[in-house]
Amino acid sequence: MGRGSTGYGRKYRDSLAGNWGVYDVEDCLSTYNYMATEYWTRSNPAILMGGSAGGFTTLKVVALNPTQFDAGIVFCPPTNLLDFSSHTHAIEKSYLNYLVGPLPEWSLKYKNLSPITLADKITVPLLLFQGAKDNVVPKIQCTEFISKLRCCVEYREYPEEGHVFRAKETYEDIFKKIDQFLIKTIFY
Repeated sequence: MGRGSTGYGRKYRDSLAGNWGVYDVEDCLSTYNYMATEYWTRSNPAILMGGSAGGFTTLKVVALNPTQFDAGIVFCPPTNLLDFSSHTHAIEKSYLNYLVGPLPEWSLKYKNLSPITLADKITVPLLLFQGAKDNVVPKIQCTEFISKLRCCVEYREYPEEGHVFRAKETYEDIFKKIDQFLIKTIFY
């Protein structure tokens, strides 16, 4: 489990405070390096997938480590933390203060941690999913991010879904899209 996870004690959970976008990225890479050393070779494809905060981490990891991963699959990611802090609900705003730091004094940190500032460094194929009715991470976070990308990207928006997808048909479509994406980009 990465730092910030629950079930490992308060000190472990609180270690992510002020370090979101740093420690979680390091933890992802440490896990990858361990698995690559102990269990598989580089000839095995490495695909990173995450939703919401996990999507944020996925985008940061593939941007900063383009040779270690072969693709990224992301759901409803916050990509521009300054914009996100202005357009999300009060609970998320408060959580951002905890994870990153209070605004406006930490504005530069918000900007520097944002995946949108790294979009041009992403070289692996990406598959992004977004709910059009997402009031936690508004869809503009995803669409503006996509406009900055230079890599192969596929985007699927679900008009009736929010931040947490609920419809069985949505999940059926997601699994189908992931399968098609991986066949086309990784297992061709």
